[in-house]
Amino acid sequence: MRIVLKIGGSLVFPDKIDVELVKNVSKQIISLSKNNEFLIVVGGGTIAREYIGALKSIGKDDTFLDFIGMEVAKLNASLFMGSLGEKAPVEISNDFKHALSTLYLGKIP
Repeated sequence: MRIVLKIGGSLVFPDKIDVELVKNVSKQIISLSKNNEFLIVVGGGTIAREYIGALKSIGKDDTFLDFIGMEVAKLNASLFMGSLGEKAPVEISNDFKHALSTLYLGKIP
């Protein structure tokens, strides 16, 4: 079965980075990936909204705000990438085609 798992950034970074949560979720994903294919989508959460709000107040445009939101989401995704061991991809996927290619290599994009 192919499973797409969305992990909210606020779950990873409520007040500070919840390393134990990242490790526990990753451990479960690795275990379940023996019989399933996983794609993980990680959000930016509260920290992304804080950056976006600050940048908006100094006049940055929506394109830049979207870019910053995606960059924060990538940082959050990096926490999972770092805890997936040999199932970790080489890099974070920026699009579906790359994620699918990574999945076919036996990794968890």
